[in-house]
Amino acid sequence: MTERSAQGRWVIRFIVVVAAASATLLGAEMYVRVAAPDAPLLQGLLYFAVGDRPSHQYDPDPDLLYRLKPGRAEYQTHIVTINEHGARGPDLTAAKPPGTFRIFVLGGSNVYGAVLNDDETWPAQLEARLNETTGPPVEVWNFGVSAYVGVQMAALGREVTERLNPDP
Repeated sequence: MTERSAQGRWVIRFIVVVAAASATLLGAEMYVRVAAPDAPLLQGLLYFAVGDRPSHQYDPDPDLLYRLKPGRAEYQTHIVTINEHGARGPDLTAAKPPGTFRIFVLGGSNVYGAVLNDDETWPAQLEARLNETTGPPVEVWNFGVSAYVGVQMAALGREVTERLNPDP
C-alpha cells in the first residue's frame, strides 16, 4: 500500500466521520426545535424560580422562557393583578391617552414586587408620586417578572415597545 492511498483513505474516513457527526447534530437540533422536549422541564423549574407561580406562565420564546399570566391571583399575604398586556397592575389601553407620559419598567423580582399588593410595588409608588405633581398624567407600567435576568428583560422590552407606545 502506498503512502498516497493511505492518506486518501484517511481523508475519506475523516470526511465520513465529520458528515455523520454533522448529520447527527443537525437531527438532534431539529428534534429539539420541533418537539420541544425541554418545555415540561422548564415548566417544572418555574416552581423554583418564582414565588407567585400562578401569576406566571411558560412561554415558548427561548429568550423569555416564562412571562406574567394575565388575570388576578389572591395569595395569603397579597393580591396580584396582571393586565391583558402582561404588565402588573390595572388594565390600561394600548393606545396612549393624549397628553399622558408613559414609562415602562422592566426588571426581576424587585420590580415585580414579590409578596406585595399591586399598589405597593415601587413602580406603582413611582406613578402615584409622579401624578402628585402638576405635570402631565403619568402611566408607569410594571413589566417586572420574578427571577428575570438581563436577556429576558431585553427580549420583553423589545416586544412590549413594539406593541405599545412608551415615551422615549
